[in-house]
Amino acid sequence: EKFNRVGSFQTGLKDGWGLTTDGSSMIITDSGSQLFFFDLPPDSNEGGEWTMQRTVQVHDEGTPVEMLNELEVVSGEVWANVFGMDCIARISPTSGRVIGWIPFDGLRERAMKEAVGRPKNRMDVFNGIAVKGRQIHVTGKYWPRLFEVSIAAAPDVAAFSLDVVRERCLPKRNIFR
Repeated sequence: EKFNRVGSFQTGLKDGWGLTTDGSSMIITDSGSQLFFFDLPPDSNEGGEWTMQRTVQVHDEGTPVEMLNELEVVSGEVWANVFGMDCIARISPTSGRVIGWIPFDGLRERAMKEAVGRPKNRMDVFNGIAVKGRQIHVTGKYWPRLFEVSIAAAPDVAAFSLDVVRERCLPKRNIFR
């Protein structure tokens, strides 16, 4: 299938990493810890500069969550994966507070096992979130498979204490800044 360019736009941001919409705004990340909310133009094929409505600093108990990457809006929350971490942060779009973490421990290893006949050294970071109705799919860069997942409470609460999950999901530093 062939794709044709239908338009372009400018945001004024240095970089663009994640992009989603809540129906009234485009929400964009730029490798930092902020969500940028832009007005949706009436006809996005016209190009030009988009108008920023507001920014929200994403934080977990006061700690900025850096390297926000792929985005998706799920049930009024913004879900963002954190670059280099096998986790999704569930974010309040109004306050930027992390409501919860969804760790995907072992998923990359499972994808590698299933990459029969494909170069495993090309598989890169976990960074794909897609939602259609009640179906949630995740994947990674150059992963050979898309996983449909169901989100449920952890059966072993001790293995997934908030401190343990934060250790797995919060990057120590932003390697891009």
